Amino acid sequence: MFARRSITVALAAAAAAVALGVGTASATMTPNVIGMSVSDAQNALAAAQFTNIVVTYPNGVRTANASDCPVTDQTPSATAGADTSDTITLTADC
Repeated sequence: MFARRSITVALAAAAAAVALGVGTASATMTPNVIGMSVSDAQNALAAAQFTNIVVTYPNGVRTANASDCPVTDQTPSATAGADTSDTITLTADC
């Protein structure tokens, strides 16, 4: 009987934690990095705690100075909420 009550209390506490968002990822506003250099954009996103940043080069060319290329698009869009572990894709025009 005591074990069943303990399990019930533990399950209720876990359900409350999930309902309150405790222990779950929360959305963070994505900074607007369009117009920044790739390097500055990556730094701004890292400062906002984003950890999965991908840069694409639509022309298929990545120059030696690719970190200086301007960011022309980002997904998710600026100010959209995203989990800090979500993929942030930057498009750079080199």
